[in-house]
Amino acid sequence: MDETGSKVANKKGWFHAWQTTALTFIAASMNRGYDTVLKYYKEGFKHATLVSDCWASQLKTKANHHQLCIVHL
Repeated sequence: MDETGSKVANKKGWFHAWQTTALTFIAASMNRGYDTVLKYYKEGFKHATLVSDCWASQLKTKANHHQLCIVHL
């Protein structure tokens, strides 16, 4: 799970990405926070390990396990 900033309609926006070994889902949002996570994944990832850079909204996301991204370590 990660997000990156970008211009969306000439305003600061975010592209959020969730990825498995087989699939990638990318969503554009004007919100970097937890509201965007809830919009797409209300139930979280109860059967998955969520790898992230430990942004607050990522740590707040329900998951079976949380793991720090190795690059950010």
